[in-house]
Amino acid sequence: MACWAAIMIGLFSTYSAQAATTIDADRMEATQGTNSAKFSGKVSLIMDALHLQSDTLIVHYADRLGGKIKHAEAMGNVHLQREKVRGKSDTATLDRKRDIIILSGHAELDEPGRQVRGARIIHHLTSGNTKVLRSNDHHRVHIHIDDDQQEKKAQ
Repeated sequence: MACWAAIMIGLFSTYSAQAATTIDADRMEATQGTNSAKFSGKVSLIMDALHLQSDTLIVHYADRLGGKIKHAEAMGNVHLQREKVRGKSDTATLDRKRDIIILSGHAELDEPGRQVRGARIIHHLTSGNTKVLRSNDHHRVHIHIDDDQQEKKAQ
């Protein structure tokens, strides 16, 4: 199996038919034949209006390295922002086909006037629909709604 790795300081870009995706990281490692690449060290992914930051990011491409992203797994200090929605978690999975992001481990999602917390949050990127799940150790789902912020959002 042929293998190659690259040390990368700066910018690695990939383009899909929909929009450009930019990934910045301290390092990148890729293996031919797997159609995946591992980015590590202050990773930043910008795709459409989504900005995702993490310690490590594994990107799985649909057909070839640097092609259209099929899905990605972010690990360690995950933070995301998409328009007015912000989130954080221990890990996150971005599924392009289903157009969702799954936040896992100490997951939080905030938007003006609303904050949700749970073990796992499934957020649909286009519709904004959110599903929050509790953990197996019975920590409950938490939501906080600030009526004043909701009114400001509606104006």
